[in-house]
Amino acid sequence: MELLLLLLCFIVLAQILGSKGCLREERTALLDIKAFLNAYNDSTLERRLSTWVNDPTSDCCKWNHVKCDPFSNHVVKLYLQDLHVNPHSVLLYNNHSMEVSIDFSLFQNFKELRSLNLSQGGFQRLIHTEVLGNLSNLEVLILRKNFLLSGTKPIQGFCELKKIRVLDLSYNSFHGHLPRCFGNLTSLRALDLSKNFLSGDIPTSAFARLNSVEYLSLLFNYFEGSFPLSLFANNSQLKVLALEMAADSEHKFQVDTEVQGVPWVPSFQLEVLHMPNCKLNAPQRTLPSFLSYQHDLQYLDLSNNNLVGVFPNWLLVNNSNLRSLILHHNMFTGPFELPTDVDQNPHPLYDFQISNNKMAGELPKHIGRILPNLIYLNMSGNGFDGSIPNSLGNMSNLYALDLSRNNFSGEVPDSLWTSCASLGYLKLSHNSLWGQLFPSPLNMSQLVLLHLDNNYFNGTLQHGILKLPYLEALDISNNKLWGTIPNFISEFSSLRVIYLSENNFTGALPRELCKLDLYCVHLSDNKFSGSIPSCYVNLESLIGLYLQSNNLVGSIPQLWRTSNSLATLDLRDNNLFGSIPHWFYIRLPFLRALLLGGNHFQGHLPEELCQLKRISFLDLSRNNFTGNLPSCFNNVSFGAWTVRYIQSDFSLIPSDSWYHYPHLDLDLFFEQSWYYIPTESGGVIEFRTKASLLSYSGDIQRYMSGIDLSCNQLTGKIPYTIGYLDDLRALNLSHNHFSGSIPKSFHKLEKIESLDLSNNKLFGQIPFQLQDLNSLAVFNVSYNNLSGTVPNKGQFGTFDESSYIGNPYLFLNNSNRGTTILPPSNPTSYVDGDDSVIDFTSFYWSFVASYVTVLLMFAAILCINPRWRRAWFSFIETCLSYYVILQCCTL
Repeated sequence: MELLLLLLCFIVLAQILGSKGCLREERTALLDIKAFLNAYNDSTLERRLSTWVNDPTSDCCKWNHVKCDPFSNHVVKLYLQDLHVNPHSVLLYNNHSMEVSIDFSLFQNFKELRSLNLSQGGFQRLIHTEVLGNLSNLEVLILRKNFLLSGTKPIQGFCELKKIRVLDLSYNSFHGHLPRCFGNLTSLRALDLSKNFLSGDIPTSAFARLNSVEYLSLLFNYFEGSFPLSLFANNSQLKVLALEMAADSEHKFQVDTEVQGVPWVPSFQLEVLHMPNCKLNAPQRTLPSFLSYQHDLQYLDLSNNNLVGVFPNWLLVNNSNLRSLILHHNMFTGPFELPTDVDQNPHPLYDFQISNNKMAGELPKHIGRILPNLIYLNMSGNGFDGSIPNSLGNMSNLYALDLSRNNFSGEVPDSLWTSCASLGYLKLSHNSLWGQLFPSPLNMSQLVLLHLDNNYFNGTLQHGILKLPYLEALDISNNKLWGTIPNFISEFSSLRVIYLSENNFTGALPRELCKLDLYCVHLSDNKFSGSIPSCYVNLESLIGLYLQSNNLVGSIPQLWRTSNSLATLDLRDNNLFGSIPHWFYIRLPFLRALLLGGNHFQGHLPEELCQLKRISFLDLSRNNFTGNLPSCFNNVSFGAWTVRYIQSDFSLIPSDSWYHYPHLDLDLFFEQSWYYIPTESGGVIEFRTKASLLSYSGDIQRYMSGIDLSCNQLTGKIPYTIGYLDDLRALNLSHNHFSGSIPKSFHKLEKIESLDLSNNKLFGQIPFQLQDLNSLAVFNVSYNNLSGTVPNKGQFGTFDESSYIGNPYLFLNNSNRGTTILPPSNPTSYVDGDDSVIDFTSFYWSFVASYVTVLLMFAAILCINPRWRRAWFSFIETCLSYYVILQCCTL
């Protein structure tokens, strides 16, 4: 026995001493790989692979990113991730850029290769996947986060990897159906196909054969059909299961967790279950019954499934290691109850989201004692009432708390202000809370976002706010605050967004704000007076300025520098006057919303208005603008330009993070957490359309655009170029003095939803081509001088007489055909009597002219005919006699 062991030692020693490094053919293959990659890259890759040199004395087993077997010296692992191939550096072939490809034939000489990592390489295409069968020992293949485009056939090449244990194809652009041959990969322990464009039914029979799978992620694809979770019933190894389709997948995918309504007992114990937006158990929408047998869950996300029933507090009892429970956007009802038998051993849950359900009642008073380890707590969008529990102060690690959009009342407990020192994000908006803001015992030095809007907080801004040195977003709008804005507001050097609207603040606009690097300033609906400080429009980073509905006077302040950031300027409903200076249009190239309605601006609208190339919302209504409209509107986007700008409605939203599955040689995407980011709105934009003042926020602003020039003194013809604004949604030119006909080019306004041309002097027929406007919901041409027959096809069949009234020569073309649309019996004027429903000035002059004409004709007849003249004087004499007699009788 000893001789045998000694012999083995000699053999091993001989192999080690006799080895001269890596094999020659594998060194050559590595150099071929470097040459292949260098064609697509720059000096960065050369530095990373600097040890890969064409020198026979160089041992390739010691090269960077290479690992060899210590005995055979075969290459067994290649770590080529994060290459970041640059497609723009690829040599042109016949004036076309070559696709950056992964050529698997480059790896076929590595007979013992067991792990290949090409993630985040910037590749676009797979070639020679048929040689994957030659890599018979490959166990780990990672192609994560490339730009790979592929149909079904190249994907089938992966089915040749008989020993593959970990296959990560996530974050690519694979198309087509998932091949059934994946069921042959019986050694698979981890399969990640998330973030692709795979479609069709999932081959459930194939997945049923993958009995060794521990990790399966099919997130964010376009699969269809029903996926029975019971196919994993006999897979005792399954630990991680992630199913969620892409947001624009039209919800054709659903997961069934029950077997004909009969509960089943799984052989697996999941650690992670991620199934949001999966139409779980439709149409019953019941909570999966197999969860009652799970005791090892650490992460559970069943959000956006419209699940019904009461809150399943037994999930916390059964799973003592549960760290993250996400159930938002469901239909859970009833009170929120927590188990009471964990007071001695608090639950380790740190992420709890149950927002946007239908739960009601008071929160448990002991919630802070049962869940003291919470870091993220989101219970917004429910019907919870009562006071905020004082025990929240026990959550000393709490980082993000969102209780907004409920019915909480009373004062904010002192324990929240003083004991939750780790809070970074606090949202208590849309409740019925009251009391003084920022009490003196305030211990939230880490707070970054504070939303207390739409409550009943009162009083003035106190110095307690100075204890929030890192505050970036402050929203205290729509409360009962009053007084002036204190000077110490300028001490918040981190402040980027400030919402003080809909309060009772008075005095001049605070110049102290000009000392801050602000993104959004919202001071609307207060009682500020005086003029607008010029420094407001000179803030370099300002994206949105909202000053509407105050008592501001004066003109628009001088803009000294060009602003490449200002996207929204809202000065509506003040007492501003003067004209819009010409430089205004030139120095705001990124302006998206210009809202000046309800002031006293005057003058002509210049051609420079069309230099606002990216404008989508233009409201100049209810002013005194005169003259003709510019004819260059076709040069303005009005929704056609995709504008990227930093958003200013700050909120808490989910973000990607990493879940490390300890049993696998791979870090895989999994968990969700919260982080701080500006949302896509740039604030809320109010715009009048469809006869209503509507609010647009978030992404919806990208799909809305409009022009409102109503209630001015504009004249001339309506420019036909407006008809070329393909993306325009709303157009209001009413209550002006426009003349001429309705431009036929308006039939090109394919997305128009609201068109108001009423109370003008338009004449002619309504162009029949407008019948092609299928999106038109509101149409008004009343009180003009239009004639002819009203179109009745398409959307025009839905408009009633109120859309056409006040046009004496316009006829309806329906069951009442031939009925004249007459003006009302008692027309009323609009806007200070300047623009009446009936033109009384013309009426009076016509009457006087007719009267004078009749008198002149009568006098001429009396002069020509003596007989009529004698009869007339005799009649006058008789009338005078009767008048004298009548006067005597009355005396």
